[in-house]
Amino acid sequence: YKQAEKENSSKAWESFCYSMPKKYRRDAKERIEEAKYREWGTDENAWNTAKSEDRIAMYEKYINDYPNGRYVRLAKKAIRDMRLREELKDVPQDLPEMIQISSNNSNIANLKVTNDTKYTLTVVYYGDYRNYELKIDAGQTGAIDIRIGKYTVIASVTDPNVRSHYNVQTFTGGEYYAAYH
Repeated sequence: YKQAEKENSSKAWESFCYSMPKKYRRDAKERIEEAKYREWGTDENAWNTAKSEDRIAMYEKYINDYPNGRYVRLAKKAIRDMRLREELKDVPQDLPEMIQISSNNSNIANLKVTNDTKYTLTVVYYGDYRNYELKIDAGQTGAIDIRIGKYTVIASVTDPNVRSHYNVQTFTGGEYYAAYH
């Protein structure tokens, strides 16, 4: 109790509650609520609290409470990344990397993908600040320009019996090519 009282944070009081039998919890529940309110009071505090909790619900609360807040873009990215990790937990990370066929000093990467499957292929590029999607009919080649950077690349086809595949790749300026089959 004294340690939680000394720290006087919601985490300290929650830790106290979970580590002690009910009869020793006294006013801890009320203290948790007081600490959360205090910690959440400003944009900066709200962001730090959401970040330390690192849960979708907390990032969503931050966005709802501070829709024009300084960290809204980072909160949205954190939510997207958490959902993406959950979505990919059973997906094999074995999608071949695209091959760079030319390079330049541009901030754009031109990607060309040939679909050698008999289904419509969807390739999604999840980046830090933007996502891109490329749909390619069977036997066709598609192209898309994306900003340079690191992306999680997910390829899937319209057949529900065929698993999606993904990789993480960094694209620099220039042209890239891949054929998926």
